[in-house]
Amino acid sequence: MSAVSSVPSPGQVDVADTSGTSIWDLDLDTTSGGFSSGVVDPLASTAWEAYRALVALTVWTLDQAIALTWAPYVLAPLAGVARATRYAVEAVNPLALMLIVQPSDRRRCDRPVGSDTRRPRRRIRSRR
Repeated sequence: MSAVSSVPSPGQVDVADTSGTSIWDLDLDTTSGGFSSGVVDPLASTAWEAYRALVALTVWTLDQAIALTWAPYVLAPLAGVARATRYAVEAVNPLALMLIVQPSDRRRCDRPVGSDTRRPRRRIRSRR
């Protein structure tokens, strides 16, 4: 069984508002009765249906994301990766390794922070 059911077709998504009105019960009256109603009405009706289907799929996707029904299916493999990483780090023991490794040039490390590491310039005197 998958974490989230497969993406349904727009007709199968039944989202409702807080009063219980389904998105498919909302309708847009596109009949204008004018000369261009034979061309404009079908185009407007098609655009409304596409918009309504897009809103239904968006709300369904948001509901699935907020419900977190998919979380156990994603977190189970990640728990295994975390366990394997912890065992690998414990096997290497980085704390002991950091205590063993020392810088190669101790003089450079003993300087205070912000001290100038360059040599002072020598002044060249002109001959007169």
